[in-house]
Amino acid sequence: MAVGGLVVSFSSDPALRAAAEDLIRSEPRLETGPGEGVRLALVATTDTLGEGHDLCQALLAHPGVVNLEVAYVAPEEPHETGVK
Repeated sequence: MAVGGLVVSFSSDPALRAAAEDLIRSEPRLETGPGEGVRLALVATTDTLGEGHDLCQALLAHPGVVNLEVAYVAPEEPHETGVK
């Protein structure tokens, strides 16, 4: 599993922004954080780093998204259970 911290910047066009926000809300791999102005913090959780990259590319391809900043990316290590 991979986890990434992202900041998306939306278009100033209200219709494009609304469409991009709808896309983000419908994407189960994304959780929204605080927003300010045209920027919104996101957390992306994907099965692989490659899937995370593809998700970022899909966001950038949307006309309502003008920029995407990647603040943090890391694979999440599986937690071991049991006592050794």
